Amino acid sequence: MKKLIIVCDEKQKKYGGFLSQLISNKEKTLGEEFIRNIPVVAQVWLEKDYLANEAQISSEQYILFIGNSKLM
Repeated sequence: MKKLIIVCDEKQKKYGGFLSQLISNKEKTLGEEFIRNIPVVAQVWLEKDYLANEAQISSEQYILFIGNSKLM
């Protein structure tokens, strides 16, 4: 199972949540093709959460930054 952390600022939190729902769906549609059983779990973190846990994040962890701040 792959894990994705979506890091965003407070203004972009709703977009991060929406993207997390799209990624975490078990069945997705792309045109007429179906992609099934993609083992991806997405979590939404705010900037403060990322900064607090930055030292514990593995280099193999997938991270996506959304927004426009100094951290991003």
